[in-house]
Amino acid sequence: MGTVTSGAAISVFYRGGSSRGENIRWEINGSKGDLILTAPTGHLQLADLKLEGGREEAYYELAQNVPAGLASNTGRLYAQFAKDIREGTNFTPDFAHALAHHKLLDTLETTSRTGTEQKLE
Repeated sequence: MGTVTSGAAISVFYRGGSSRGENIRWEINGSKGDLILTAPTGHLQLADLKLEGGREEAYYELAQNVPAGLASNTGRLYAQFAKDIREGTNFTPDFAHALAHHKLLDTLETTSRTGTEQKLE
């Protein structure tokens, strides 16, 4: 548990293994709405993800013809990447996005090891 630079509270709980229920449940609760991401398997990169929620939120359109199943997330990512190229947008994660996530993971690991809160940059 900690806070990000803006002062927003963040709490993360990660569990390994399998359960009889959802094996991924990620809730993001904000002042303008809530998002809930769920999946029946615990492998985020391979799961058939379901995104629900929102209020005052805009969602960009993902490929409608991508089949369901393990490859669907990769298919949607490629479809959005192609759309970004066509339209000059930048919704697809890039190296800067990956760097920010690695910094977050490093901060969480340091906090877990030392027991002290760390500021995210």
